[in-house]
Amino acid sequence: MKNKPSESTERLIESLYTKKGLWDRFVQPASQDEVIRHIAAAGEPAVIPDLLPILITGDRKSILASAEAIHHLLKQLKPADFAHFDEFVRLGYSDWRVRREPWYLIEPKDVSHLASMGEVSVSLLGIATCHTNGHVREEAIRELGKTETGAELPFLFRRPKRQGHEGGCGRTEQEVKFHRR
Repeated sequence: MKNKPSESTERLIESLYTKKGLWDRFVQPASQDEVIRHIAAAGEPAVIPDLLPILITGDRKSILASAEAIHHLLKQLKPADFAHFDEFVRLGYSDWRVRREPWYLIEPKDVSHLASMGEVSVSLLGIATCHTNGHVREEAIRELGKTETGAELPFLFRRPKRQGHEGGCGRTEQEVKFHRR
């Protein structure tokens, strides 16, 4: 996984966050959800940190397009990529951009919003397990622990339960082995 999007994809991302005046709306009629679909079609998981804030601040169409794009881009990662992806998303905080602020300011109570987004929820909760706020991560792991499809496992395997620690997904070793088949 590359850590930076291509220049053309970066321009699309910038267009999502550029304040548009009246003239721009006439000249550039592409809606935010259309731009997000173009970003997803580029197939670059490095854009995920820039799509996350739309889950918080976007309109309904943009939120759904962003959730679907993130889900699509995450499916491109191999299981071995998830540990690197965790670091990448957390480091996105150090590569601070004002546009990313809404995602990094979410609170544990906001995780339920991600859990209520249907089929793409596992991907969104999985990314929340990479959040810089440990309380948000804990709540996301708790929500993922309720999922039993196997899609949640790449996000949970990165987090072995430590001795004396009450965290973890609450899965038994037998349940995890069942999903490995």
